Amino acid sequence: ARVSLTDPEARMMRFADGAVRAGYNIQLAVAPGSGIILATQATDRRNDAGLVGGMLEQVKQRLGVVPQQVLVDTHYATKKDIVALAAQEIAVYTPVPPDKADANAESQRKRAWQRRREPDAIKAWRQRMADEVSKAVYQRRSRIETVNGILKGRGLGIMRVRSLAKVTCVVLLQALAHNLWRAHRLQAGAA
Repeated sequence: ARVSLTDPEARMMRFADGAVRAGYNIQLAVAPGSGIILATQATDRRNDAGLVGGMLEQVKQRLGVVPQQVLVDTHYATKKDIVALAAQEIAVYTPVPPDKADANAESQRKRAWQRRREPDAIKAWRQRMADEVSKAVYQRRSRIETVNGILKGRGLGIMRVRSLAKVTCVVLLQALAHNLWRAHRLQAGAA
């Protein structure tokens, strides 16, 4: 096992520049229209699959309501999450992974057999994401990347603290500062 000597809670992760180093996975729930951060989460998990439930719970605790639509990155909501959210009448907008075009006949037959046995919520998700209107809804998610870029530009990209608790504090302070800035901009009418 490999452990960081300076921060044992950090996990070795691959970053956007291709390097592997100790780090944390930061997640944000952002209102697409206003750019206000609704919830944050810092984890030591390498991937973010299945974290949508915890983020929605934070939004529910803070705002007292659960959104009817959720725009999430690929794999952020697992099929299990999509079924659970459908039971709460929450529509998930995330791309459907493409099928392999070079699959042989046996693989295509197995895929069709599995698709016929999928839960209704997964079938509805696949059908929803094939619609052009849903694809247009999902395109609004790109606005959230702007928030990520703003926070990285303000120093969130490199953590100067050690431990998950301290990283969480830094993320919350960054979110608070961002939300105050966005509220000021929205109030001034300069969205």
